[in-house]
Amino acid sequence: MAMEFDYSRLRGRIVERYGTLGAFVEVLPIGSVAFTQKMKGRVAFKNDEILNMAEKLDIDKHEIPDYFFCLKR
Repeated sequence: MAMEFDYSRLRGRIVERYGTLGAFVEVLPIGSVAFTQKMKGRVAFKNDEILNMAEKLDIDKHEIPDYFFCLKR
C-alpha cells in the first residue's frame, strides 16, 4: 500500500497567500494538470518543486514536513 499524503494544510496556505490554486499555479514552473495530479497524490512532488513552493508560500524549511509529508489517516 502506497503512502498517501494529506495536502489540506498546503491547500489552505495556497488559498491564504494566492486566493486560488489557479493563481498559485501561474507562478510555478509546472502546468496546472501536473499540479493537480500532484495535489491529488497521483504523482509525487519533486524535491526542487517542494523547495520552490515553500519559498513562494513563505514556509520555513523546518515546517516543510507539516505541509508536504503529513500522512492521511
